[in-house]
Amino acid sequence: MTVLLALICAELSVLLAPAQGCAICQTVLPQANEPLARGMFWSVLFLLSAPFAVGAVIGGWLLYQYRRANHTHRPELAVVVRRPTLISRRENA
Repeated sequence: MTVLLALICAELSVLLAPAQGCAICQTVLPQANEPLARGMFWSVLFLLSAPFAVGAVIGGWLLYQYRRANHTHRPELAVVVRRPTLISRRENA
């Protein structure tokens, strides 16, 4: 019972604590017009977008390889050419 009470108290203390960012975020971001804040913004943007760019390049390469493999191994389609047939008419049969 005491373990359950301790877990409930620990959960409540975590849920009720205000969310805080890192120390640099709290000191730099309130001054959003400064060059340091803009630099932080762009650096976070590049760090977050880099994995998506790498994933997009790998996905594009895999799609290219898949389409190229299907195109080269596909047998040529046979073209059927029908020649016109001559029908002879019998005159005055």
